[in-house]
Amino acid sequence: MMIHQELLRRAVASRHPMIQHFVETLAPHLLLAFSRIPALGGSGAVLPSQQETTLPPEAIAYTPEVRARFGQANPDQSLSAHLFNGIFAGAHIAELLPPAKQLQDIEWQVWILGFIVHDYTKIHGVSIDPRYITQIRNIIAHQGERLNFDAFLPNWRDYLDDITFLAQNTQKVKDAAMNWSLYPHLQLDERRILTLRYLASFADVLVHITHPADVAERDSRGRDTAQNLRSTLGMLFGAAHPPRLAYHQLTEARGLLSNLINNSLIRVFEGQGYRPYLFFPDGVVYLVPDDVQATLEGDALIDGLWREIGATLAGIGDDQSEISDDLNDQSDMADIEGGLRISRTKDYMKVPPVLYELLTRGLC
Repeated sequence: MMIHQELLRRAVASRHPMIQHFVETLAPHLLLAFSRIPALGGSGAVLPSQQETTLPPEAIAYTPEVRARFGQANPDQSLSAHLFNGIFAGAHIAELLPPAKQLQDIEWQVWILGFIVHDYTKIHGVSIDPRYITQIRNIIAHQGERLNFDAFLPNWRDYLDDITFLAQNTQKVKDAAMNWSLYPHLQLDERRILTLRYLASFADVLVHITHPADVAERDSRGRDTAQNLRSTLGMLFGAAHPPRLAYHQLTEARGLLSNLINNSLIRVFEGQGYRPYLFFPDGVVYLVPDDVQATLEGDALIDGLWREIGATLAGIGDDQSEISDDLNDQSDMADIEGGLRISRTKDYMKVPPVLYELLTRGLC
C-alpha cells in the first residue's frame, strides 16, 4: 500500500490542495476497504453485506442472479479504482470551471465525500428504495465513520445531508431522489450543490467508458454516453462555452508501436490546444476549448513518427535529442545505450526488451 500511496502523491503533486489532502487522509482507507469490492457488483468477491450486521431491514441483499448480471456486459474493476478514477477525472473538470463556479474548499470536500459513498449499495451488495432516505443516511454515516472521514473533514457530520444528497443523486434517473424536503439540514446553497451533483454525475459516467470513441458515439453497452457527457458539461459550464471531448483511437493496439503512435499524436494535438485527459491502450480522450479544431498533416505526422521509432530503436532517451550524423560505424553505435544493441556480460547475453516485442509473432 505504501507504493500506491507514493504513486498517488506524485500524481497529484501539482493539483488542487484538496485533492492532495484527499490522497493523504482518505486514499489509504479506500485502498484497504474497497480493493476487493467489485465496482459493477459482478466479480463474485465476498461483499460486506454477507457479514454486515448494521444494515437496516429495508436493505435487500443482491441475489446471485443480480450480481452475475452486473458483470456480464463488461469486465469488472475494483471499487477503489472506480472511485480514484472518478475523483481525479472530475477534479480536472472542476479546475476548469468559470470563476463564478469555482469550488470553495468545503465544496471540494463535500463533493469528494459524496462521490466516495455514491455506490453505497455496491459497497454493501444491497439495494434499497430511495424513499427510505433516513436509513440511507444512516448507512452513509456508518461508511463515513468506517473510512475516517474525520481526517478529511472534521465536521463532516454537519454536512451529512449534503453528502447523502450527492450520493443518492449522482445517478440522474435510476434511484434519484431530488425532493429537497428529504434533506432538511443541507448546509450548501441549492445551486452550488447542483453543480457538485453534475460534477459527480459526469465523473461517474466518464469512468465507465471502455474506448475513446465512447465520448463521441454510443458506448459498448449501447448507451448514448456521448450525449449524456455533452449535456452534463453544458450544465456545469452554462453559457461559458464548455470544453468538448474529442479523441483519437487506433484500429489496433500493438504494444510499443501503438505507444509511439499515441505519443506522436498527443504531441501534435497538444500543440493545437488539445489537453490529454483520459488514456487508453488504443487512444486518448482530450478536453478541447469550444472554438478549437485541430488539423493533421499526414506526411509530417508520419515523418515525425518514424523519427521517434528510429530514436527508440537506437536507444536515444529523453536526454539525447537527436542521433548524430557521424554514427555510421560499429564503434560509435556501440556507445549508444539501449536500442537494438545486444550486450554481453560474463554469464549471459543482454537483449533489449524492444527486440522481444518486434520479434513476437504478432508483429512479424
